[in-house]
Amino acid sequence: MAANKKNLTPMQQQYNQIKQEYPDCLLFYRMGDFYEMFDDDALIGSKALDITLTSRSKDENASPMCGVPYHAADVYIARLIEQGFNVAICEQVEDPKTAKGLVKREVVRVITPGTVIDSNLIREDGANYLAAVFPTASGYGLAYADISTGEFFAAEAESTDALGRIGDELAAIDPRECILPRVLLEDAYFQNHVWNPNSSVALTAAKDEIFVRKNAETLLLTHFELPSLEALGLSGMDGAVQAAAALLYFCQTTQKRELAYINRLQVYSIDNYLMLDANTRRNLELTASMRSGRKKDSLFGVCDKCRTAPGSRLLRKWLEKPLLDSAAVNLRLDGIEELLAKPLLHAGLRDAMKNIADIERLIGRVVYGNAAPRDLLALKHSFAVLPDIELILLQLESSVFKQLYRQFDMLEDAFRLIDDTLFDEAAEPAPFYAKKEKEPEKIIKPGCSAEVDELRAIRRDGADMVLQMEAAERERTGIKTLRICFNKVFGYSIEVRKSSLDMVPGDYVRRQTLVNCERFITQELKELEGKLLGADERLQQLEQQLFAGLREEIVHRTSRIQKTARCVAWLDCLAGLATLADENSYIRPVVDDSDCLQLTAARHPVVELAIGRENYIANDTDMQGGQNRFALITGPNMAGKST
Repeated sequence: MAANKKNLTPMQQQYNQIKQEYPDCLLFYRMGDFYEMFDDDALIGSKALDITLTSRSKDENASPMCGVPYHAADVYIARLIEQGFNVAICEQVEDPKTAKGLVKREVVRVITPGTVIDSNLIREDGANYLAAVFPTASGYGLAYADISTGEFFAAEAESTDALGRIGDELAAIDPRECILPRVLLEDAYFQNHVWNPNSSVALTAAKDEIFVRKNAETLLLTHFELPSLEALGLSGMDGAVQAAAALLYFCQTTQKRELAYINRLQVYSIDNYLMLDANTRRNLELTASMRSGRKKDSLFGVCDKCRTAPGSRLLRKWLEKPLLDSAAVNLRLDGIEELLAKPLLHAGLRDAMKNIADIERLIGRVVYGNAAPRDLLALKHSFAVLPDIELILLQLESSVFKQLYRQFDMLEDAFRLIDDTLFDEAAEPAPFYAKKEKEPEKIIKPGCSAEVDELRAIRRDGADMVLQMEAAERERTGIKTLRICFNKVFGYSIEVRKSSLDMVPGDYVRRQTLVNCERFITQELKELEGKLLGADERLQQLEQQLFAGLREEIVHRTSRIQKTARCVAWLDCLAGLATLADENSYIRPVVDDSDCLQLTAARHPVVELAIGRENYIANDTDMQGGQNRFALITGPNMAGKST
């Protein structure tokens, strides 16, 4: 469907050249206020998005096209990603006003199901994982990451049932996209035994060059700035090395930038968690109802009393990957029990959490380079609450809270930086090539920059400054009819009637001769003219520079902010579970390493919520390894056996 290649316009040539580099993506080509798609992309995009298909011209160069407004692009991109498409964002990278010939354009980012970072494209209470799997002689290496938060994990499965283990782990992770070498993409046995039939994961072929062992090791050590795989925790884990490198390489090539906020690789053992296959997870309705597919009717929906998005995401991980270590379980239970025993501290912690934004994803946006002033302000308002949380932590005695306190950073310096720089209701700085839609003084705080303050004064008081200079020149020269005027061609001039030319001082330079008067310029007026005419543009540029500088300063504090964000998530999760226990009169279980399971007056949280506590009949269970090794549960359908 492409236009006649012999007579392509420069724009069409540019589009085709860029499209050839991204054949597996729908190319969003920026033209003014729209992202346009052409040729085959337009045919696909118009059908997928149900938008009008048109044509740019009617001659032999005519080609199908369709477009979406750039300010609403996220909505359309989300729909395309949900349908399994990848989208390459091609932006204008120079100012159309100053460009010579065709405006330069480049792909600045490729969006795939596993590399979505925009908050309105991903669920707030769940991670958006990108995974990678690599086969070894004895098993499989696995890596997965959420690039919206910077989380990065790696593990290996090496056993007689390595394929089943890796499949169960992928079911727990529930990635949106998985990178595989071609040998696994073409392996029907692997595909049938790893992916659940209902899985909607997008499968992507990894670049072959990254599966050279040396390339993989070099990439990881360079990114994390570490001397050896031992320092990274990957010694002897060739499969995990290859998988982690493939994932990182894919992120770097699609995101077109350094991902400095992915600064920690968490290497773990799959054996530390209870393995549940995909069917069991679905039947248990851990995070989604089988009937509706919604969180609301699941165990997660009932248990999630968290007040922050990171807290909810952490709780979801805890439910998806149950611990096998009784000491680790009791560490959490100790914290919940103490909060219940200290209701004032518990209430204070819950109140503080109401004012904390999604710090994990916000710092990701800052490092990624697409954070707006509102994002930094959200960080500031979150940081303002941290001293209150620290005071509460100081009064809690459980080991889990002491551990969190040691990692907790109040980030006073980051708070002051943002508070000293930004207005509380700052506008977003537009790209330098965009139309000016908002007043730039809504970004940088007065007193932050002397030059910004001066430029604002010029914009605000420019007319008065001209009148003051006019009055001063009349007094200096004695020319009562002197006036300062302006036109678009010559700018500002001092206008003197011909009858008063003999009174013109020597520092006046003739600028224009008219029938009845002469127009002059002075050095002082030239300087004022430069300030007045360039104030708007210079102010906008300066504010963007100052905002970029602030963003860079916050980037330098990334690891500290991420550490505090993890602490906040833990605190919110524990406080939420304490609230759940308090509201439902749940009691603490005794958790040990014995083979005894005793439940007295046990209640199913989801069913009880659905039918009402007064209608639910609690039941007991007593199973032990020595005796009562199994229980035979009988009864007709709807008898409640599943509870």
